[in-house]
Amino acid sequence: IVRDGQVEGVALAGGDEVRGKVVLSNLDVRNTFLNVMNPTDLPADFLHRVKHFKARGSSGKLNIALDGVPEFPSIPKECSNVIGGDLGLIGTMEELERAYDDWKAGTWSRRPFLDMMIPTLTDPTMAPPGKHYMSIFVQYAPPHLANGVWDDDNRKAFGDTVIDLVSEFSPNFKDLILDVEVRSPQDIENEVGITEGNIFH
Repeated sequence: IVRDGQVEGVALAGGDEVRGKVVLSNLDVRNTFLNVMNPTDLPADFLHRVKHFKARGSSGKLNIALDGVPEFPSIPKECSNVIGGDLGLIGTMEELERAYDDWKAGTWSRRPFLDMMIPTLTDPTMAPPGKHYMSIFVQYAPPHLANGVWDDDNRKAFGDTVIDLVSEFSPNFKDLILDVEVRSPQDIENEVGITEGNIFH
């Protein structure tokens, strides 16, 4: 709700209005100013900058149901409890640079940076007894592919790339997989509404 160039509140979809001295948005810049607000309420130069704001989504996500806990032989036995925390497969600086180059070229990274967690090791109620869940945050995956769209084939190939990399460090990983859910940046945008699936806004 804008009056005389000042925001006075928000109008909800059901018709209710909520007034306030300050209105904050946790949406990204494009959604806030191009979709929620009436663009005619914004100065032309500001609106131009918003329309050209680069969101550049770069993250994908895998949610994996597992039939047990993956083994990571490179983790010393005396440190085995670290598997319950945040696990990173990072690679060398050269590999990170090449991973970013893949993204710039419009494809997912062939050897991506992976940030993994097995939250069921902390909260077993998230899965049936003896089963586990792994969350994998993936860098880099472009919101728009140079060779097409995020269809089922590309989504599967992206997921396979991630699973193959994890398997290099966990020999029993593939044998434990019960189900895989792959989320491209386009899926994240479609399902959550974040421009280009950029979780960093």
